[in-house]
Amino acid sequence: MAGNQAVLAKNTEHKCIICGTVSAKTVSGDMLKCRNCGTMFVFPETCLDPAKIYHEGYFKGGIYRDYIGEEHVRTKLFEEKFDLVREHLPERGRLLDVGCAAGFFLKVARDHNYQTYGVEISQYASNYARDVLKLNVITGNFLDTHLPERFFDIVTMWDVLEHFSDPLQALTKAREALNKSGTLLVETLNTDSLAFRIFGRNHPLFAPPYHCVYFNVKTLKRMLDKSGFRAIWEAPIQSYVRTPRGYRALRYFKYRLLRGSFGKLFNDVVLVAATTCE
Repeated sequence: MAGNQAVLAKNTEHKCIICGTVSAKTVSGDMLKCRNCGTMFVFPETCLDPAKIYHEGYFKGGIYRDYIGEEHVRTKLFEEKFDLVREHLPERGRLLDVGCAAGFFLKVARDHNYQTYGVEISQYASNYARDVLKLNVITGNFLDTHLPERFFDIVTMWDVLEHFSDPLQALTKAREALNKSGTLLVETLNTDSLAFRIFGRNHPLFAPPYHCVYFNVKTLKRMLDKSGFRAIWEAPIQSYVRTPRGYRALRYFKYRLLRGSFGKLFNDVVLVAATTCE
């Protein structure tokens, strides 16, 4: 009986978490796609309690080979990304990084004289940010964290929005924390890329229960609008290719020519800058 109920649930329509219409249908396994706006997401019960899955094993030997051990490489990557977005940021101010992990981007921002703050659900990663890098980082779920309203000048979400089962709620909370002229940076996956279309569920970024929602640029901007933001700039960041040793990320974002040509098709990951709407 329970098995039949599960089959029935997967064959019924579900409410889209982005546009709100009851039109999402199962496309593969536990993956749903809204027939109205195209957003893809997994069944809510597939997304486990985040406090239980982002443990040390996630960062060391699980999803990442050794996230903290790769500090030098990851810090350099964030330095390059900072150079890319610098013209869209105020020269100084308070910056909040949501899902800051071990704090490598915060370290870069601090070196550029920003007042840095972070929220990270992983005890393992946030301990490193506080104890080793001496950063102001709170351990906890961003949605449950008390933040002062209109306090921050910048909020960044590097590869974290897809981890929320309710990303609209996360963006709304970020909007409330930003001041009237605040800037939001969101980097996330893009299901309209060529690699996503070719590899489908075999693409490395299809990763439930970690990745709960799968955007394209259109649905991401729609969600930004709905939560009180206006997108002002976007850039393709990287793509993935399959090699004999598995998937490999091609990071071409720092080259303007490649972003404007190669990036139009091979944009598995995109970065969007947005401002608050008053």
